[in-house]
Amino acid sequence: MKIDEITVKELFYTKKDYKKKDRDLKLNEYGGEESFEVDVDGEIFRYHSWEDQDDDVSKIFHFVTPPGGEEVSFDWSPYENPTNKDVHLWIKLGMPQRQDLGLRGPIRQSDLVNYARSKGMQLK
Repeated sequence: MKIDEITVKELFYTKKDYKKKDRDLKLNEYGGEESFEVDVDGEIFRYHSWEDQDDDVSKIFHFVTPPGGEEVSFDWSPYENPTNKDVHLWIKLGMPQRQDLGLRGPIRQSDLVNYARSKGMQLK
């Protein structure tokens, strides 16, 4: 398998880039801070998140809605938003959950890259 749109270099972003992106977020129709569409092989998937604010901690919950389907929970880190490319790779991998990747905690970007490589995907 080969994913032309994704390169390992593009997948990784710095904390500085993330913080800048975080400041530019606007509420989406779900009341969350992040919402975007992901085109995977001509099919449009919709990512959205919402933030649960508690007295001492704030956690982000992530969801992806496939075309014509029901919302699927995306077990991503509750402290950061994935990029469009992260969501794209997660979908291409079959929308695995943490157990599928052998993880005890939520999925992170490096987990997706390692899983993709273990499945024989070539990332440029």
